[in-house]
Amino acid sequence: MVEDDELVKLLRKPNQFQGQSEFLSQHYYHLRAAGYNYVYPYHKSVGYQKRIGEVKLYNLNPDFIDFERIETSIFDLESVKFKYRHQFESDNSKTKLITDDVIIYYDTKPNSKNPFKGHSRLTSLKDEANNTLLANRGKRNQIKRTGATIVSHKERPEGLSDGLDEEMTRDKQGNPITYKDDIENKLNGSGLAQGKSILVSSKELKVDSLAKDITGIDFDKMKQSDMRVIANKIGVPNELNPFENDNAKDENREQAQFSVIQNEIEPVAEAFALGVMSWFDNHPNKIILDYSHLPAYQVAQNTKEENKDKVTSRVIQLLNANLIDLKTANNILINYEIIKEDV
Repeated sequence: MVEDDELVKLLRKPNQFQGQSEFLSQHYYHLRAAGYNYVYPYHKSVGYQKRIGEVKLYNLNPDFIDFERIETSIFDLESVKFKYRHQFESDNSKTKLITDDVIIYYDTKPNSKNPFKGHSRLTSLKDEANNTLLANRGKRNQIKRTGATIVSHKERPEGLSDGLDEEMTRDKQGNPITYKDDIENKLNGSGLAQGKSILVSSKELKVDSLAKDITGIDFDKMKQSDMRVIANKIGVPNELNPFENDNAKDENREQAQFSVIQNEIEPVAEAFALGVMSWFDNHPNKIILDYSHLPAYQVAQNTKEENKDKVTSRVIQLLNANLIDLKTANNILINYEIIKEDV
């Protein structure tokens, strides 16, 4: 470990807006979402972009990059020009750059139509993303329409009278009182219903729910199915998804977190470090992004050490029983990284 390394200092505070964690998280997001990311070493003066102590690093949002038309043969293509919109709420303020000005990172592989772009993982997930959006809308409509009803007159084919507006009697002033009036007065005249809160129709009515056609649809289950596809595509194990909590124990989650670190994050981190080291004239000190402080990493390392102890114990038993020779025992221990091979 080199004390006061200039590049390490720069990565800890890449620019005036971001620290190390925010900058690297944004870098990873651009890679997964767009399929590529440009890290722009910025200096106000041209020709100073490779001076570590004088530049700032920015992730260029791929959504704000506009490439010029590529007319050169793919075999002769070395760089392309592009414009980057860098000011807030302004479509006219764009900086003219070329790909030689940035450090290029790809998620999977370069785009066949423009090798300075990458292939987005989200392109193949368009249907699943739309389904998730529609499921959310369907659930919202399901909740919104719950309790909403249509009340309409009920027709009777036999033609019999179904009304309550026939005169039943008269009051002291001689005004007619219908069956409808009498029922309302009795219902509203006592208990919690006082104050004319109950209305009685003079005609027989039928009631239909607006939500009856979508009541039986399980939008959550439909959405989870598409979310699993999306998660697997971007490298997130099922154990880390919120809808898998019924079978994802703590140890399974920790193992899954370690798997993501090892298989998804570490390759990106290694490529990032190599990119910035190469940009600054092959920086003499090797940059390594370390994850050993993370709980998931420590749990996985403890499990790995426990497995080594089990292998060692088994090899000793086999050796004492003369079932394997010393050379075979050494090879087993070397394969499990318990001992180092003699150079």
